[in-house]
Amino acid sequence: MPEENQSEEKQKETKGLPQSKTKFCSECGEKISDKANACPKCGATQLGADSERKSRTVAVILSVFIPGTGQMYAGEFGKGLLIFCTSWLIIPYFYGIYDAVTRKDLK
Repeated sequence: MPEENQSEEKQKETKGLPQSKTKFCSECGEKISDKANACPKCGATQLGADSERKSRTVAVILSVFIPGTGQMYAGEFGKGLLIFCTSWLIIPYFYGIYDAVTRKDLK
């Protein structure tokens, strides 16, 4: 009987998701599906395995020398392309550098 209560508690913790199909939210720590793009509890965008290994320093250096490439490096190709194409306007150039510095998903 106590084993049944423990398994019920585990199911509540994972909300019916198998253990191998869950991960923790990068912001609030809630257990969520490993395929979730955003946390249902706090709404935070979740990182992929590849983007967790990318460096903020590299993103900043890329953005300084070639506007928009820091965003492309971090996985936001559309945003990087927009910054690259409008960087001659100066404001997107500085926004690209600012965005690369303040990204929470880069180490």
